Parts: sequence; structure tokens; C-alpha cells
Amino acid sequence: MLKNFSLTIEQGERVGIVGESGRGKTTLLHLMAGMLEPIQGEIRFGNHLLSEVKIQDVHKKIGFVLQESLLFNASIKENMLYGKADATDEEIELACKKAYISDFIQSLQDKYDTVVGEKGIKLSGGQKQRIVLARLFLKDVDVFILDEATSALDQNAESMIQDALSSIGADKTIVIVSHRENSLKLCQRLVYL
Repeated sequence: MLKNFSLTIEQGERVGIVGESGRGKTTLLHLMAGMLEPIQGEIRFGNHLLSEVKIQDVHKKIGFVLQESLLFNASIKENMLYGKADATDEEIELACKKAYISDFIQSLQDKYDTVVGEKGIKLSGGQKQRIVLARLFLKDVDVFILDEATSALDQNAESMIQDALSSIGADKTIVIVSHRENSLKLCQRLVYL
């Protein structure tokens, strides 16, 4: 539970949220995304009270990369189209290049038509994370929220995710919750809970 807590994150800022388990990190993310409502106080998204904005509109602007990635038992292309249903093949490929997953996809026999299995079971953790990140690039979200997204990845996979995040434009906001120092390198400031 968070009490007497105030946090302002400016557009384009890179912020790390750090704290021991049970300190409210995930609760804070849920509040930011409108998945929870505060008992007291207010949450603003831009200049608007979150409680007065359609949650669907907020979710169009926020993208999550979680420790357990959300992929469907469908092809890579179909998984990408959940980010933008009318995306062209060129847009999908560009998003995958930004997420450093395009070369891997091109090495597969069925390329973008490769079925990834339930929850992406046929992919490594890093590959799943980069496909989810590519989907957010395709969706063109304004806020990237990573909740322990790299905690189960090896150093090479984590490094690829870091490279992809580093390429995100300065107008986009990144919020990272992590226990790993490496994951917090690109943050301009850390918030301790």
C-alpha cells in the first residue's frame, strides 16, 4: 500500500522504480495504468484526471513489457498485429528491427508466419520480450512500462532489450521496475519505495 506518495514523471523522462518486494511497485504501475483507483488523491495522465478519461484511450498510449510476456498461440505476424491491426509488412519489419528481433525472425523457416505456441513457449525469454517490445513500437505508445521485464533473462538478452530501449525517441516516456542494476542504466532518476 502506498501512503502520502507523490510522483511526477515528465514526458520523455526515463524513471526507475526500485524497492524491496511488497513495497508497492506493482501497485504503483497499476495505478498509473488506471487498473486501480486511488482511495485518496488523484492520478493525472497529461493534463487530464485519469478518472475522467476513457481507460481504453489511456491503454492506447501505454505499453507493458512484463516478466511473463503476453503472446498468443499464433504466428509472429498475428502477434504483432495485436499492436496495430492494419499494419503493413514493412511497418512490422521496421518495428522488429527496432526491437533487435528481425534477424532472428528472418532465420526461421516460416519467418513471420512462425507459430510461437501458447504463451510463446517455442521462444526464449529474450525473444518473447523483444517481440512484445516490437509490438509496442508498432503500436507507437507514448509510455513504455517494464515490470521486471529482464529479471529472468541472461546478460546477452538483457543487453539487446537495453539497446532497443535506448533507441526509443526522447519524446517517449520509459518507466522501469527492476531489482537488477543493469536494467536501470538508462534511467535518468530512480524512485525508491
